[in-house]
Amino acid sequence: MSHIELSPEAFDALMKSNDRSIAISGACMIDLYLGLLFTVVMVEDPKVVKELLDSERHGPLSSFAAKAKVAYALGLIDEQTKEDLDYIRKIRNKFAHSPKEISFKDNPIREYCNKLSTAKRNKDKTQRLTSIYKQAVQNNIKRINKRATTELSRRN
Repeated sequence: MSHIELSPEAFDALMKSNDRSIAISGACMIDLYLGLLFTVVMVEDPKVVKELLDSERHGPLSSFAAKAKVAYALGLIDEQTKEDLDYIRKIRNKFAHSPKEISFKDNPIREYCNKLSTAKRNKDKTQRLTSIYKQAVQNNIKRINKRATTELSRRN
């Protein structure tokens, strides 16, 4: 695996859409980076790694939740990141499984966004919830990528 970084332009392009697309795309990007982190720390056996991470074969680390929990259990991410990832997962699930149109303003999504600790808040608290979510996604991707880069440099 090589160092992978999502450019600000690519991130912005993925995150410009309606609330449902933003919620799902953000979680998908984090899921991708968690998978990359695992490929760096696992044994260099592509077949085994694929079996563990492969969603089509229902591998034990194929879900976002499983990746986040195991990454935390192995000390690859800290508690703050784990908690943010759990709220991001809950937000994604609300949007992904709702048959009606919903937004970041709806509860419990609003509550989950307000619990995202890695996003900076404006002092006057007028920041849009989508901005809070996007910041949390971007900041957690940076944290995960930084850890993957550290682990990769140890391996080399």
